[in-house]
Amino acid sequence: MNINYTNDYTNDYTNDYTNDYTNLYKMNHIIIGFLIGLTKCKYILIIGILIYQLIQLICNIRFFIYNFEIKKGNSLQHTINKLFDYLFGFIISIIFIKIIK
Repeated sequence: MNINYTNDYTNDYTNDYTNDYTNLYKMNHIIIGFLIGLTKCKYILIIGILIYQLIQLICNIRFFIYNFEIKKGNSLQHTINKLFDYLFGFIISIIFIKIIK
């Protein structure tokens, strides 16, 4: 039995935005999350990232910093993927700080 989730992005980690979400952008989010974890105002910055991503989701746009391009279209799954990248980098930085102390 084959189930096709082609149009149901809530059950699939690939979506219309997967081709735009390259490893470069994924690493960028992880590094930003890591750097945020090293700052004194880390929780304010994490809340800022969350608000920024939610604004993109609500406005149904995606911003690409490397070429200063705004593209139409966004999804909850795409936003969650990005937030997990930031969170991953943030957690790695917290672990890093604990190890070097």
